[in-house]
Amino acid sequence: QSIVVVTQRGAVKRMKLDEFELSSRAKRGLVMLRELKSNPHRVAGAVLVLNDDDIFIQSEKGQTVSFKASELRHNDRYSNGSFFIDETESGKVTTIWKVDAVKEEKIE
Repeated sequence: QSIVVVTQRGAVKRMKLDEFELSSRAKRGLVMLRELKSNPHRVAGAVLVLNDDDIFIQSEKGQTVSFKASELRHNDRYSNGSFFIDETESGKVTTIWKVDAVKEEKIE
């Protein structure tokens, strides 16, 4: 499993779960996105995925983009990912969801 994070600006990144350590609530958080001074990224949503899952993101103007989780390479914590929606044309990302891969079974 991996986690896919989408920002309001339309950037998508996939990260391995083992990059995050379990900790108590007294610990400090980890950086997931590189901080930008002008027009910073903010997390719009995140989903846990397997390689064959389909991911959908939708903007406030109704544009929907879909792709397979396997199309995304794993990024480190300091990357902001790849852009899938242009915020200036489509508006901010409002929703992210996934559709689990259908496992085909052979029926005899």
